[in-house]
Amino acid sequence: MAIQPRNQRWGWFLVLASLAAGVLQTLFVQFQPTTLWNLLMMLALIGSGGGLMFRALLGYDDGQE
Repeated sequence: MAIQPRNQRWGWFLVLASLAAGVLQTLFVQFQPTTLWNLLMMLALIGSGGGLMFRALLGYDDGQE
């Protein structure tokens, strides 16, 4: 009995997701103390980068029909 392509894609997705989860579980993350100014700047840059990314994903309307 042959494996259907849709099921095969789900299988590969599960394999890759479990490998990624295994790698992430072995990482050791330690946060260093920081100033409030640095924290606010990091959050502002992350937020502006995310906003630009989502704006690019939405596309644009140039007003021409």
